[in-house]
Amino acid sequence: MFFDIKLKLLFNTLTLSLSRNFMELQEAIENAKNTLSTLFASDNPKAIRLEEVILDDYTNWIITLSYLRQADPANDSVSAAGLMAIAAALNTQSRVYKTVIINKSTGNIESIKIHKNG
Repeated sequence: MFFDIKLKLLFNTLTLSLSRNFMELQEAIENAKNTLSTLFASDNPKAIRLEEVILDDYTNWIITLSYLRQADPANDSVSAAGLMAIAAALNTQSRVYKTVIINKSTGNIESIKIHKNG
């Protein structure tokens, strides 16, 4: 009987802890998305997608997001002749990946980095 009560208390504590971490994670993801939209507004980010989440040593949320960025042909330094023009026309959007590091205790954004693929 005593063991059952202790086990239920332990289970309830773990459930509450996991629930709190999940809520903090949801808030951190929303914070990262909002910051990304604001800071990279010139990219006109569309279809922001969550790619990866890591809790680093229980101090930082490391959140990788991606978004579609419309290519701007006026800023393209590539020649518009031949196959390059066809490839550019077919691939007008590119997915950009960013890693946002958020301090778990304060909720402050520590850094935003370009995520290297591959």
